[in-house]
Amino acid sequence: MFGLFVGHFGMQHGRLIFELPSNWKAKVYEACGGSWRKRQMVDLLRRQLGRKAFVRRRDTPFDSNEPWLQNALSVHADGSVHAIVSTSAEPKPGVLRLDDLHDGTEQWRTTRSLNVPRTTEAMVDAVRVLLGYSQRVRFVDPYFNPNKRRFTDNLNAFLQACGKLRGKNVRCEIHSSTKPGQSAAYFERQCRERLRSPHGVRVVRWQARTDGQDFHDRFILTDIGGVKIGHGLDHGQGRDSTTTFSLLERETWAELQGRFDDARVYDLADECRVAAVERS
Repeated sequence: MFGLFVGHFGMQHGRLIFELPSNWKAKVYEACGGSWRKRQMVDLLRRQLGRKAFVRRRDTPFDSNEPWLQNALSVHADGSVHAIVSTSAEPKPGVLRLDDLHDGTEQWRTTRSLNVPRTTEAMVDAVRVLLGYSQRVRFVDPYFNPNKRRFTDNLNAFLQACGKLRGKNVRCEIHSSTKPGQSAAYFERQCRERLRSPHGVRVVRWQARTDGQDFHDRFILTDIGGVKIGHGLDHGQGRDSTTTFSLLERETWAELQGRFDDARVYDLADECRVAAVERS
């Protein structure tokens, strides 16, 4: 059971653990009773998975007078979770037993790479859970242009989705590159006029170094995981245009985060901040 959780949960696997109730760890400790070994296993599980595999919502109702499974079924019914793993002997819709946890079970199976229509709605929907539960989000697109609505339409929709499932503020950033004819003052003015974020947003431009790492690929990087986006963060102009969203392995995600933590890989050109506006 321990190995199952460690090897199959985390954003890189397309599965997260919903903490129900929000004081889940305390409740698990309580259920362990006086067994120190069981408590050690719980702590080891959390360390192995890391905080990134666990998500919670402050407003999730939990009736302590009802069994845990009944509460979980209520959360499943409102669409907050995809499935429930339980050792309950009674089969119920949406509940998976241990022997159901394989790729032959539709509710367990995940997709790590997906072709997505390049419409604003479809692209936001593909990362809604990632954005909704993250505390820090970096949108990385070296070709981002605040003068182009195909970029700002999408970025504004992405920014609206950030933190929406957690109900808390999110640290949002856009990382791009310098372009001929776009001075720092001009770029900042365009960003402030066209970007709309309920959290505010930091916009950073980088300059690739001669003989250094190319700045080409596009990503959404968050504190719980990330995705690579094949074409870019903008929406398509053709009716049948699609792009590929791919979940990042944990090691790749960590290396990419490091590129934008400081000026180790690229040279910092300029940055600006866009103030928060009320969520639409």
